[in-house]
Amino acid sequence: MRWDQPSLTIRTEFYKPEKGQYLHPVHHRPITHLEAARLQSFPDDFAWCGTKVEIARQIGNAVPPRLAEAVARQVRAVLTGAAVEHRCALC
Repeated sequence: MRWDQPSLTIRTEFYKPEKGQYLHPVHHRPITHLEAARLQSFPDDFAWCGTKVEIARQIGNAVPPRLAEAVARQVRAVLTGAAVEHRCALC
């Protein structure tokens, strides 16, 4: 992982150092569950349930909340015939 490049897709076993691609860009360790959840756009106060392995699976299998919101806006616009306000975090 690199600070100046987009993140890789977060998978369910991001916490395993042998996976290699989920190593913190500065510290000599894999990314934490909180860091993985942040990359997926979950708020820091999101309540996860289960063991660390179960939580990692939830994070890795999740649709990122900001992506889900963008898709939902588009679906709602199509169903209601409404114009969609452009909301791009990068713009």
